[in-house]
Amino acid sequence: MIPVIIVISSIIGLWILVLLVCVHEILRANCKLKRKKHGLNVLFAQKYDLLVSLAQYLEEKEIKMSIEIEEALNSSKYHNLKTMDTCERLSIKALLGETVNKMFDIAESNGMINDNRYITLKNSLNDIDESYRKNVLLYNNDIGAYNYWVNAILFRPIKLLLRLKLKERL
Repeated sequence: MIPVIIVISSIIGLWILVLLVCVHEILRANCKLKRKKHGLNVLFAQKYDLLVSLAQYLEEKEIKMSIEIEEALNSSKYHNLKTMDTCERLSIKALLGETVNKMFDIAESNGMINDNRYITLKNSLNDIDESYRKNVLLYNNDIGAYNYWVNAILFRPIKLLLRLKLKERL
Protein backbone atom coordinates (compact mmCIF):
# COMPACT_ATOMS: atom_id res chain seq x y z
CA MET A 1 0.00 0.00 0.00
CA ILE A 2 2.78 2.45 0.90
CA PRO A 3 4.66 1.92 -2.44
CA VAL A 4 1.42 2.72 -4.32
CA ILE A 5 1.01 5.97 -2.36
CA ILE A 6 4.65 6.88 -3.04
CA VAL A 7 4.22 6.22 -6.78
CA ILE A 8 0.98 8.23 -6.95
CA SER A 9 2.54 11.08 -4.93
CA SER A 10 5.56 11.06 -7.23
CA ILE A 11 3.37 11.21 -10.34
CA ILE A 12 1.29 14.06 -8.90
CA GLY A 13 4.45 15.92 -7.81
CA LEU A 14 5.99 15.45 -11.24
CA TRP A 15 2.79 16.68 -12.91
CA ILE A 16 2.74 19.79 -10.68
CA LEU A 17 6.40 20.45 -11.49
CA VAL A 18 5.72 20.15 -15.24
CA LEU A 19 2.70 22.43 -14.85
CA LEU A 20 4.78 25.09 -13.07
CA VAL A 21 7.52 24.91 -15.71
CA CYS A 22 4.91 25.28 -18.45
CA VAL A 23 3.32 28.30 -16.75
CA HIS A 24 6.75 29.88 -16.40
CA GLU A 25 7.60 29.27 -20.08
CA ILE A 26 4.28 30.61 -21.34
CA LEU A 27 4.60 33.75 -19.22
CA ARG A 28 8.19 34.20 -20.41
CA ALA A 29 7.09 33.83 -24.04
CA ASN A 30 4.34 36.39 -23.44
CA CYS A 31 6.89 38.89 -22.08
CA LYS A 32 9.19 38.19 -25.02
CA LEU A 33 6.37 38.98 -27.45
CA LYS A 34 5.63 42.23 -25.64
CA ARG A 35 9.30 43.25 -25.92
CA LYS A 36 9.35 42.44 -29.63
CA LYS A 37 6.18 44.45 -30.21
CA HIS A 38 7.74 47.34 -28.34
CA GLY A 39 10.78 47.02 -30.62
CA LEU A 40 8.51 47.34 -33.64
CA ASN A 41 7.01 50.49 -32.11
CA VAL A 42 10.54 51.89 -31.74
CA LEU A 43 11.20 51.21 -35.43
CA PHE A 44 7.98 53.05 -36.34
CA ALA A 45 9.06 56.00 -34.21
CA GLN A 46 12.53 56.03 -35.81
CA LYS A 47 11.01 55.95 -39.27
CA TYR A 48 8.68 58.80 -38.39
CA ASP A 49 11.58 60.85 -36.96
CA LEU A 50 13.61 60.29 -40.12
CA LEU A 51 10.66 61.34 -42.25
CA VAL A 52 10.37 64.55 -40.26
CA SER A 53 14.12 65.13 -40.71
CA LEU A 54 13.79 64.54 -44.45
CA ALA A 55 10.86 66.96 -44.63
CA GLN A 56 12.85 69.61 -42.77
CA TYR A 57 15.79 69.10 -45.08
CA LEU A 58 13.57 69.43 -48.15
CA GLU A 59 12.16 72.65 -46.67
CA GLU A 60 15.72 73.94 -46.16
CA LYS A 61 16.35 73.28 -49.84
CA GLU A 62 13.10 75.16 -50.60
CA ILE A 63 11.40 72.13 -52.12
CA LYS A 64 7.62 72.20 -51.83
CA MET A 65 5.77 69.15 -50.58
CA SER A 66 2.15 68.26 -51.12
CA ILE A 67 -0.51 68.88 -48.49
CA GLU A 68 -0.98 65.09 -48.12
CA ILE A 69 2.63 64.68 -46.99
CA GLU A 70 2.39 67.54 -44.51
CA GLU A 71 -0.84 66.12 -43.07
CA ALA A 72 0.71 62.66 -42.81
CA LEU A 73 3.73 64.04 -40.95
CA ASN A 74 1.61 66.19 -38.62
CA SER A 75 -0.76 63.34 -37.77
CA SER A 76 -1.27 62.54 -34.11
CA LYS A 77 -1.66 58.84 -34.94
CA TYR A 78 2.02 58.15 -34.32
CA HIS A 79 1.99 59.16 -30.67
CA ASN A 80 -0.06 56.22 -29.39
CA LEU A 81 1.55 53.27 -31.19
CA LYS A 82 1.62 51.18 -28.01
CA THR A 83 -2.16 50.97 -27.79
CA MET A 84 -2.85 50.19 -31.45
CA ASP A 85 -4.19 46.90 -32.65
CA THR A 86 -2.79 45.07 -35.66
CA CYS A 87 -5.15 46.62 -38.21
CA GLU A 88 -4.35 50.19 -37.15
CA ARG A 89 -0.64 49.39 -37.10
CA LEU A 90 -0.79 48.07 -40.67
CA SER A 91 -2.65 51.16 -41.88
CA ILE A 92 0.02 53.40 -40.30
CA LYS A 93 2.73 51.26 -41.92
CA ALA A 94 1.06 51.74 -45.30
CA LEU A 95 0.68 55.49 -44.72
CA LEU A 96 4.34 55.82 -43.75
CA GLY A 97 5.39 53.78 -46.79
CA GLU A 98 3.35 55.95 -49.15
CA THR A 99 4.72 59.12 -47.56
CA VAL A 100 8.30 57.88 -47.89
CA ASN A 101 7.82 57.04 -51.56
CA LYS A 102 6.21 60.43 -52.31
CA MET A 103 9.01 62.27 -50.54
CA PHE A 104 11.66 60.27 -52.41
CA ASP A 105 9.94 61.07 -55.72
CA ILE A 106 9.75 64.79 -54.91
CA ALA A 107 13.39 64.94 -53.78
CA GLU A 108 14.71 63.01 -56.77
CA SER A 109 12.61 65.02 -59.25
CA ASN A 110 14.25 68.15 -57.83
CA GLY A 111 17.78 66.87 -58.46
CA MET A 112 18.74 65.64 -54.99
CA ILE A 113 19.91 62.22 -56.17
CA ASN A 114 23.58 63.06 -55.52
CA ASP A 115 23.05 65.08 -52.32
CA ASN A 116 24.98 63.43 -49.46
CA ARG A 117 22.53 64.24 -46.67
CA TYR A 118 19.58 63.06 -48.76
CA ILE A 119 21.40 59.81 -49.58
CA THR A 120 22.15 59.30 -45.87
CA LEU A 121 18.51 59.84 -44.90
CA LYS A 122 17.31 57.58 -47.71
CA ASN A 123 19.73 54.80 -46.72
CA SER A 124 18.68 55.13 -43.07
CA LEU A 125 15.01 54.81 -44.02
CA ASN A 126 15.77 51.76 -46.16
CA ASP A 127 17.75 50.19 -43.28
CA ILE A 128 14.83 50.74 -40.92
CA ASP A 129 12.46 49.13 -43.44
CA GLU A 130 14.73 46.11 -43.75
CA SER A 131 15.07 45.83 -39.98
CA TYR A 132 11.29 46.13 -39.62
CA ARG A 133 10.70 43.28 -42.09
CA LYS A 134 13.18 41.05 -40.27
CA ASN A 135 11.65 41.84 -36.88
CA VAL A 136 8.13 41.17 -38.18
CA LEU A 137 9.25 37.76 -39.45
CA LEU A 138 10.75 36.90 -36.07
CA TYR A 139 7.68 38.23 -34.24
CA ASN A 140 5.29 36.24 -36.43
CA ASN A 141 7.40 33.12 -35.94
CA ASP A 142 7.21 33.55 -32.17
CA ILE A 143 3.46 34.22 -32.40
CA GLY A 144 3.00 30.94 -34.29
CA ALA A 145 4.93 29.02 -31.64
CA TYR A 146 3.10 30.77 -28.80
CA ASN A 147 -0.33 30.08 -30.30
CA TYR A 148 0.60 26.45 -30.95
CA TRP A 149 1.68 25.79 -27.39
CA VAL A 150 -1.16 27.74 -25.82
CA ASN A 151 -3.63 25.62 -27.84
CA ALA A 152 -1.92 22.30 -27.11
CA ILE A 153 -4.20 19.92 -25.23
CA LEU A 154 -1.79 19.58 -22.31
CA PHE A 155 -1.62 23.35 -21.81
CA ARG A 156 -5.29 24.25 -22.19
CA PRO A 157 -5.85 24.23 -18.41
CA ILE A 158 -3.02 26.75 -18.10
CA LYS A 159 -4.59 28.85 -20.86
CA LEU A 160 -7.90 28.88 -19.00
CA LEU A 161 -6.26 29.48 -15.63
CA LEU A 162 -4.20 32.44 -16.85
CA ARG A 163 -6.91 33.68 -19.27
CA LEU A 164 -4.48 33.69 -22.17
CA LYS A 165 -5.68 34.61 -25.63
CA LEU A 166 -4.30 33.81 -29.03
CA LYS A 167 -2.15 36.56 -30.47
CA GLU A 168 -2.49 38.08 -33.94
CA ARG A 169 0.24 37.99 -36.54
CA LEU A 170 1.40 41.21 -38.15
